[in-house]
Formats: sequence, structure tokens, C-alpha cells
Amino acid sequence: MKINMNKTITIRRPTMESLAVLLMCLYTLFMYLIYTSEAIASVNSLVLYAFLGCAALTALFRMKLKLNRYLIWYLGFVVLSTFAAVYAPHQQKALSSLYNLLVVFGLAFAMTVVFTSQKRMELFMRCLVVGSVILTLYLRATGQLDIDTEAGERLGNELTGNANGFAAIYMVAACSSVYFVLSKRSAVARLLYWIAFFLQMFALTLSGGRKFFLVPLLLIYLMMLQKQDKKGRRHIIICTAVALVCAWLLYSALLNVPLLYDTVGHRFESLFDYTTGISQTSDASTMERARMRERAYELWLEAPLFGHGFDAFSQIGGWGVYSHCNYLELLCNQGIIGFLFYYAFWLYLLVQLIRAKSNHPLMRFFIGLLACFLIYDYGAVSYNSILTHAFILMACLCLEIQQKNQAPLEENYGKNQNTL
Repeated sequence: MKINMNKTITIRRPTMESLAVLLMCLYTLFMYLIYTSEAIASVNSLVLYAFLGCAALTALFRMKLKLNRYLIWYLGFVVLSTFAAVYAPHQQKALSSLYNLLVVFGLAFAMTVVFTSQKRMELFMRCLVVGSVILTLYLRATGQLDIDTEAGERLGNELTGNANGFAAIYMVAACSSVYFVLSKRSAVARLLYWIAFFLQMFALTLSGGRKFFLVPLLLIYLMMLQKQDKKGRRHIIICTAVALVCAWLLYSALLNVPLLYDTVGHRFESLFDYTTGISQTSDASTMERARMRERAYELWLEAPLFGHGFDAFSQIGGWGVYSHCNYLELLCNQGIIGFLFYYAFWLYLLVQLIRAKSNHPLMRFFIGLLACFLIYDYGAVSYNSILTHAFILMACLCLEIQQKNQAPLEENYGKNQNTL
């Protein structure tokens, strides 16, 4: 901000852009800190709208309102979903559910304005890590981590009303810690991020979320699988062998350590029993979600082309909630057209990232994370998830920067440590 000789105030672009970055950081931290104080929860929406406003003004000052590929794609998905809401069984409910898509698009636009460098993207991920660590320490200090696992209690149910929603914000924080652990050269920095990672995984264990617990671990394997040595070689066999040994040790711990078994171990055992056909020993949650997927598939067959309408499964599925499977949710609601439109961009992005053949940590991170998200989507509905789409957006921006410069990302980064 600058005051001239006539005492009029003019707002310069760097000032507005810096404010947008600050608000982005606050909003990201508040995703976790709202569970520590009612005062923070009350101002969270104000921070969101202030962030959107500052980002819009920054874009205007730059005189650049060009939409990137992600924004064009997601805007198309919003339009398609609006059309599907018209023929939904309960139009009013479907239209109100569209608000979540508009929030995702608005935040994606604001983040596009802010994410102009690797430093900014890492700042966002660092806020996820810091927010989750603060929340974990707060829960520990207030005794809220002392849950009765034997009685089936799950961390997050009392805080958010949904342990899965709680686990989702910890999952992306743990994935961010994985990136920093595998990309930072400083031993002290790696140690700090390892500590953060174990705190996040401990919280994920108490939440009882199987898919949320597995994604960060799978991401480690996929990032290591892509890593090249100084001679450009990938050690696929060694990485896979080590991963299999670690997986066996982890599974043994989940079944034999009481705390792990009571929280998430018995749920993995149930899932294994179900997939191998021993469904008699599967828990109620596993069986219930299997029935949801079956029902969503049956409904899709009734309207294979356009589906039953946006948010239709929650209206006619029989449970009053989503189907817990993004693939079948889209097929049921928007048919094969909506399904192909949504996932065509994912596959395009993943293929283009792989074809770039970059050994840059960010590129390896996004390839691994997108692959993990595709697996994660089998057990979750993510088309309206703010954090999931924030990472898809960043992956798209990294790809566009590399293609624009027509050089490997690591070369661009080497020229300027603050830009990709």
C-alpha cells in the first residue's frame, strides 16, 4: 500500500497478492484449527470470502483472467452437474448441493492466482502439515485422543460428526509430509517432517479409516519407485521388495498390536475377508458399503447414458447419503457421460505427467498422488472435495509450466529457486 503526496491511498498489486497468500495460509490452517476454538470457526467463512476477493482483485490487477485447463474442465463439470440437477428426483436438494462445486471452483480460481511458484505450492502443503500437527497436539493436551477403541469409537466422530471427514484432512496432510520427507536435503527438516508424519498417521489410525491410512503409505512407494539415481536408473525391484516386506510387517502389527487392531486393524481384516469371499466375518461397515455400491450399479443400469440426476443416489439410493464410491456415484447420478467427462481429464493429466519423464520431486509427487487418488476414489466420493481438487490443480499447473517452457521441470527450477 502506498500513500502519495495528495494523501490518496493506492493499492499496489504486490500488496494485494501478498494479502491473498496470507489469507490462503489462514484458510488452510483454519481447516484444522476450527476444531480447537469456536472463535476460529466463526471467522472461517469470512477468511474464505476475503481470500476469494483478494485473489479476484489480484487477477484484475494483472490484467490476466485466462482460465487454465483445470478451471476449464471443472467449470464444464459444474455446467454438466447443473444440467443433471434439472432432472434429479428432488431438484431443490440437488441445486443446493451444487454449492459445494461452486466453492471448489472458486477456491481453485483463487489458488490459481496464488500458486505461481513452487514456493507457494509448498507453502500450502506446509500449512496442511502445521495445521494437522497443531490439532493433534491440541487433542492430546485436552485428552480427546483417549478414545475407547474397544467400544468402536473413532477419532473425529465427536469433532466433525463424521470420522471420514476428519480422516480426509489428515490424509492430505500426511501426503504433504511424505513430499517434504522425500524432497528436502536437510536432515533436520526431514526429521521434523517424519515426526509430523507419524503424528498424522497416529491420528489416522485412531480415526479407523482404512483408505485414508493406506494412501500416504502407498504414496511413499510410488514416489520411491519413480526416483532415478545419478545414472538415470530406477530401482524398481529393490523398492518393490522393500515395500512388500514393510507391508507384511505393517499388516502383522495391525493384527497383533491391540491399539492398532482395535482401531483400524480389525477393519483391514474385515476387508481382506470380504475380498477373499469370507464375508461372514466382515464387519457391518464393509458389508453396508458393498450393498451401496451394488445399489448404485443397479441404478446406473436403469439410466446408463445420463444417470438419474445430480446427487440422485442420496435421494433414491435408500441410505440418504452418498454411495462411498466416486466411480459409481458419478455413473448413478450423471451416467456414462458425466463419468467419462470427469475421469478423462484425470487420465489425461496422469498420462502427460508420466510422459514428461521428469525426476523433479513435485512431478513424482503428483504422479504418485493422482494414482493414489484413483484408488482412493473406489471408497470415497471426492468430486466435490476441496483438498483433493487443490492437488489436482497444482499438478495441472506444474504440467502447464513445464510444457510452456519446453524443458524439464528440474531445469526451470534450477534457474530460479522461487519459480517452477
